[in-house]
Amino acid sequence: MSDAHPLDFFPDEETGDERVDSLVLVDKARAALAVAETLTDIGAVIDVAERARRYAKAAKLGLAAENHAASLRLDAERAAGEFLAENLPHGGGRPSEKPSQNGTVSIGPTLADLGVTRRQSSDWQAIARVPKKTFYEHKAKRIEASRPLTTAGLVEEARRLAREERRAAEPKPNVTLTRTDVLVEVADALALPLDDASVDLIVTSPPYGLDVEYDGGDVLADRWPAFMLTWLVEALRVTKPAGRLALNVPLDTSEPTYRPTYMHAVIAALRAGWEYRSTIVWAEGNTTKGGWALGSQCSAARPHHVSQVEMIALFSRGAWAPSSANPDDITADEFLAAGRGPWTFSGESRAWEDHPAPFPLELPRRLVPYLCRVGDVVLDPFCGSGTTLVAALERGRQAIGFDVSDAYVESARRRLGRLLCN
Repeated sequence: MSDAHPLDFFPDEETGDERVDSLVLVDKARAALAVAETLTDIGAVIDVAERARRYAKAAKLGLAAENHAASLRLDAERAAGEFLAENLPHGGGRPSEKPSQNGTVSIGPTLADLGVTRRQSSDWQAIARVPKKTFYEHKAKRIEASRPLTTAGLVEEARRLAREERRAAEPKPNVTLTRTDVLVEVADALALPLDDASVDLIVTSPPYGLDVEYDGGDVLADRWPAFMLTWLVEALRVTKPAGRLALNVPLDTSEPTYRPTYMHAVIAALRAGWEYRSTIVWAEGNTTKGGWALGSQCSAARPHHVSQVEMIALFSRGAWAPSSANPDDITADEFLAAGRGPWTFSGESRAWEDHPAPFPLELPRRLVPYLCRVGDVVLDPFCGSGTTLVAALERGRQAIGFDVSDAYVESARRRLGRLLCN
């Protein structure tokens, strides 16, 4: 690429019209993408496109301007995925190898060499696998419907296509769970089909209003606080006195607007009648924002801090005390690992049947023995792929899960059926 790099401004040729400046920035970045020869070049376009999107949002230039930049970012991420698929045949975890007279020799870079995380590699290559026609149709439909273009949305589209292909090739039977210590059914968290005071522990991560393409749809961001209050009131109803809630939410989010999601969740729980106890900080390290600092680069103009943590807020119904007389089974090492923060383990990288928003099994595996006892009832009212239920059954608890999606309930049943067969 030439020394006169088309991305060396943000913006340095201001016209006085912020919307025009943002569009010019994106157009220059698109020109750079057209001649990009290395992953570094492509990564620069991804960075600038994201900066332009945030600039458009901060300046309130409108969704059209934001999507103009986001569309370029998706184009660049697709190009990055194609580059990685072509140059890292082993996925980038180790160098490629070729035969030689002395055995084999390593050739080619790894992800670490390229400064790319596994999450980025996975997302970008997923986007690259989406057929071009579907890729552009997805963007066009989102723009026409006045919905934001996001990496997560395209990744979910790729997963949806992969799920459809697998289901067509390998039909999955429905599973009937006959054990009395597990229940997985279709139900709404706003109206749980449970008796009052019947649950010892709730471990869950509700939809965050991020416009994730769940089967059944996501919650609208402007309705999220009210949604949280409603289901938290219902969750309190079914929880025993001294029963507990472990609520996993992000610290904050910028999609589709800047929102302090953790603060909103805690306020909703307190308004619902829950007693706050403490918060576990989970440093998952996963982020769709890559390894870059965002906002106005090397400038105090419009910096944007990225917090690679999620929060697990702990509450109780009344006193912080046991909700049953059942025996404990947590070990000293498990108690130490659970009882001191921050928790440091990765987010889920291989979701069961490609669920769009899973948390890792390690999360409920720590919470279940830490917060309840053998034989207690554990509920996840947004059970998704059934991760909480797996952890509950592994530790001898009774597991109850509900979801509004028939597809997710059947998926969770298949997962639990496999666990119980083993």
